[in-house]
Order: sequence, then C-alpha cells, then structure tokens
Amino acid sequence: MLRARFRTLCVVSLLALHASLSCQAIPVTWRGEDRAVDTLNGEASVALPVLKAWLPFATEAKCRLVLTDDARVMLVLCETYARRVPKKENNDVEAMLGLVRNACAVTDRIFPPPQGAPPLVVVGIRTADYPKLLAQMVKVDARLQDWANGAGQAVNGFILSDPLIAAWVDDPAGLEEWYPQNELVHRTAQLLIRRRAAQLPTWF
Repeated sequence: MLRARFRTLCVVSLLALHASLSCQAIPVTWRGEDRAVDTLNGEASVALPVLKAWLPFATEAKCRLVLTDDARVMLVLCETYARRVPKKENNDVEAMLGLVRNACAVTDRIFPPPQGAPPLVVVGIRTADYPKLLAQMVKVDARLQDWANGAGQAVNGFILSDPLIAAWVDDPAGLEEWYPQNELVHRTAQLLIRRRAAQLPTWF
C-alpha cells in the first residue's frame, strides 16, 4: 500500500514538474527564430510581461506565440499555424506577419505609434479552445468576468479596447466562407486605432 502511494506521489510530482518545464520551454517566434522568452532583449524586451502572461494559456491550448519584428503585435496562434518543418516558417504565418506589418504602416499614417508600448495581442483560436481563451481573458483582467460569462460566449471572436486584445475563431461552425487573414487584418487595425483613439464613432 505504501509503495503504491509512493509511486502515485512520484507520478504526480513528475507530471507537475513536466508541466512547469513545458511552460518554461515554450518558445516565442521572433524575427524568424524560435527563442526562449527569457532570452529576448532589445526591442523585444518591452513584450516580456505580455509574453509571460500568455505562456500558461499557450501551453494549455497548444498555441504558438509569434512576435512581430518590431514587437508591436503578438500573435497567439492555434495548432493550425504550427511549423511543419523545423526552422521553416508556416506559409500562412509568413503571410500574416506581412499583413500585420502593412496594417501598422497604414494606421501609422493616421496615428503615429506610441514609443515603448507593450504589444497588442491578437489570438487565432479553435472553437474547442475558445472557453479556455475566455478563462484567460479573466486572468488578464478580472473586470471581464461578467463579459466572459455572457456576451463573450455568443460570438466568433472579439475586439476589446481595454485590455487591447482581439481574437477570431479559426473554425467557426455554420460559415461557408471564412478568411482568417481578413479577420487578422481587421482586428489588428482596430486595436492599433483603439490604442490611440479608444472611443470609435458608431459608423467605424
């Protein structure tokens, strides 16, 4: 009996240790390379608090963390966008980074970007993991509890002004035409503008 309990305790301890190490080992993709979060420096250092806040969620939902070259936007992407070959980027992710860069360039003509601001967060999540995302939103900001329990459950994504986080559902049910890249551009542009002008007119 004691031996069995000891084995059980050992298994539980090893699982906890594995989960902890897995969380620490999840890399962030920045400038084409997968890097340990704690090794980021220079322009990317401003993103560290945001990256660390999203690491546990990324681990649980098996998402990737992808930071734009200028560290202005962090993409949290579901397994659909995993790298198929080590050191070779997913073509869709390359295209998305280009679209985000273009969205930044266009909005910067209207609203110059703030200096030293943490990255905006844009999430592409599968339907099955959407409840986990809502739980993560409450961890990010406890004020979102009522929203997460109500309105947040009845949508295929969202765009929030405070905190500046947006998401789309990558595999929404009942829609024949759904273009994740369009969702990415729309949500990124909205966040970029809301950062400088949070109260948008009703016609926007």
